[in-house]
Amino acid sequence: GRGSMKDYPGYNSANPFGYTVQEVVITEGVTSVGEWAFYGKACTSVILPDGLLKIGAQAFDGCSSITSIVIPDSVTTVGVDAFKGCSKIERIDFPAGMTAVPASLFSSGIPTHLYRVTFAGAVDIVGSGAFTHGAGARSSLGTVLFQSSPQTVAANAFSGLTANSVIYTQGAPSASMKAAVKGYLADLNDGSISDEVFNMLQSARLPKTLTHSDSGLKFQGWRASSDNQLVTIQSQWSDLFNISSYPQGTVFTAQWECLDHTWGDWEVTTPAACTTLGAKTHTCSACGKTETEEIPA
Repeated sequence: GRGSMKDYPGYNSANPFGYTVQEVVITEGVTSVGEWAFYGKACTSVILPDGLLKIGAQAFDGCSSITSIVIPDSVTTVGVDAFKGCSKIERIDFPAGMTAVPASLFSSGIPTHLYRVTFAGAVDIVGSGAFTHGAGARSSLGTVLFQSSPQTVAANAFSGLTANSVIYTQGAPSASMKAAVKGYLADLNDGSISDEVFNMLQSARLPKTLTHSDSGLKFQGWRASSDNQLVTIQSQWSDLFNISSYPQGTVFTAQWECLDHTWGDWEVTTPAACTTLGAKTHTCSACGKTETEEIPA
């Protein structure tokens, strides 16, 4: 077919696809997946076409055998509870075209095994109840990644996440993001997490390695807003830090250091005296690192 798929308003509506469908393949030319279109199907695989613009509300509601789904870059709109009841789905990567997270994206509960959600584009708005729990729902979701910090975030946008969840942003989190998140926030500060490490992340954990687009910078560590110190607590996984002892709401900012520093001039911070040592410092203009040396008495 081509164009927009028909909406099926409610799961009791006549649906031509049947409940024994094992694989869903939507061909190129289709621009939207209809509301409730694949409700309760037994499918284990879903293939969506390039050029798709919209996934309708509850389109895959109750597809409890799906473990993953690739959303094409062309998609700009995902409806309410599109993946409700997809209890085995483990990760969802939303494309760059989604600049807003709609209200009630997971209004009836975050899928049980969903542990990772990423947004590839610059999201400006996170709507009310975007990540919530429905009655009796539970979730292992501990990691959400935004490529920038949304400036407008509803107060209850993340009410379904646990107190140990970690939300990553590129750049300092906005005031409304800080107010909405009851877990932790991590500013990647132009860094990126490898898929291998990302797949290990859990609640209250930070990666010990990041990469920067500037090959002249190396990852120094995470600085916590609560004590302005670098995180040092090792988790049971060698590639991760444990941050569960930090107060909720702590912002962790990735720190970077030059491989080859560009040092400024020395500045005397403590003049030497006849019987006491002095001190001088200089600062790297590229990464801000400082070094201190003694001045003889």
